[in-house]
Amino acid sequence: GTGGRGIAPCTRESGHDPAVYLQRKTEGLNFSLTFLADGANIEMLGLNTLWHRACGPDRPYVYEGAVNRAELTQEQQGTALHYALLLTREFRLVGLNSIDFILSDECVYVLEINPRIPATYELYETRKGHLIRAHMDACIHAKLARMSGERPLRAHAHVYAPEPVRVPACFDWPLWTADRPHPGEVIQEHEPVCSVFAGGKNMGQVHAMIRARMQKILHELVQDAHRASV
Repeated sequence: GTGGRGIAPCTRESGHDPAVYLQRKTEGLNFSLTFLADGANIEMLGLNTLWHRACGPDRPYVYEGAVNRAELTQEQQGTALHYALLLTREFRLVGLNSIDFILSDECVYVLEINPRIPATYELYETRKGHLIRAHMDACIHAKLARMSGERPLRAHAHVYAPEPVRVPACFDWPLWTADRPHPGEVIQEHEPVCSVFAGGKNMGQVHAMIRARMQKILHELVQDAHRASV
C-alpha cells in the first residue's frame, strides 16, 4: 500500500480486477508493533499509535505519522506480541519488522506484516545507529539483540503539500526535518514534502509540537515559494 497510498474503498469495477486484493474494512484505532526478529524469537522495540489522513477522495487512508506510545491494556499488548511471534515463526522473519493492527471492540486484529525496516524504526534509533547494527546481526548472524530500558517519547509525521509548490533554492530546513526535497523540485498537491520529528514529556505535548512543526513548514514553504515566483 506504500503508506496507504494504494488503498481505496472497493468499487464494483475494482472488485473484479485481478491486480486488486481485498481487505475487510474494520473501524477502530490504529497501532503498530515494532520488533527485532531472528526467525524464531522476537524482541519488542515498542508499540506505536498510528495517524492517517485523507489525501483527496481517492486516497482516504494515507499514512501521516506515529508516536512511540500506545494506550493498550496488558492483555492487548500481549496479544499483539503473540501474533508477532507466531508470524515470525511462520514466515521466518529476521531483522527489523513491524505489524500493523486495529483495536476494535477491545480486540486486536492484525492488518499486515511489514517484513522490512519500518518507518517507525526512526522513533527508536539512536545517534550511534545501534538498531541498524542489531538489524544486520539478526539478518546475517541470527543474533537477537536485547533492548533494555524505556525509549524516549518521540513522534514523526509526513507533511503533505496543500497545493502544487516549487521548493525554493534557499529554503532554510530546520534540523527537526528529514526526507527533504531537492531545491527547485515541484511537489504536487497531496504529495509528501518532508518528515518532521518531535519529542516531549507527554503525549499531549508531543502531539501539539508535531502539529505546530507541520504547520510551520507548510506556511514557510508556501510563503517562500510564492515570494520566489513574484
